[in-house]
Amino acid sequence: MTSRVREALRRGRRDLHREMSVPALYIPVPNATPIPLTVRPQDLPGANGKPGGGDQGYAQVADLKPKLVFLAEQVPAPLRPKTGVVSVESGEAYRIEFVHPAHGVTITADVVRLSAAEAAGLPLPVDLTVSPPVVRTPVGVLDLSGGATGDVLRKHSDGDYDLMWVPGSFTFEQAEPRMSWTIPHNMGRIPVIAVVGTDGHEIEAEVIHSVPDYNTTTLNFLEAVAGAARLS
Repeated sequence: MTSRVREALRRGRRDLHREMSVPALYIPVPNATPIPLTVRPQDLPGANGKPGGGDQGYAQVADLKPKLVFLAEQVPAPLRPKTGVVSVESGEAYRIEFVHPAHGVTITADVVRLSAAEAAGLPLPVDLTVSPPVVRTPVGVLDLSGGATGDVLRKHSDGDYDLMWVPGSFTFEQAEPRMSWTIPHNMGRIPVIAVVGTDGHEIEAEVIHSVPDYNTTTLNFLEAVAGAARLS
């Protein structure tokens, strides 16, 4: 895998985390200074859709343990099992039970929800602000009239100055479960794609791009699924 592909995958995972995460506070040990960050819930009570899947591919009902996904660059030190607590909102907090090995730019931890009495009095993320992840601006993004925020300039032909604005990223939402999603993104290139189900897990799909314009992408699944796709 080339360095450009690895960087594109990392950028796609960061974009997915930004779209699906919620503000939280991480407290490594009791009475420690809370650390503002964002987390992406997986298999937590009240989640919609089928559990399972994650980075392993199609949804499976093998591991129903509730999990939180962290962005590694927001965690200043190793997460602490048994003592580390994550406060999400009033009455909702989780104790870290087990930390899985880092997967690219993310870290996943098995968690246990605290009782209302245990969560009472914990600091809340609304009391502090979270610094957004540091994401390098893609080469080619220009502040020129004629394009929307986040669009990039692309060569439309071999002619000089024949440029056109195309989206820098695109989010597609599929509300009804389907075995095939057709995504008209008009990016004019092969994008990096991250797909997530309604349960918050990443899922895999067969990817087919329209040629020669690369403005439409079709995702095929082994079963009907609903969720969202982030293209960048």
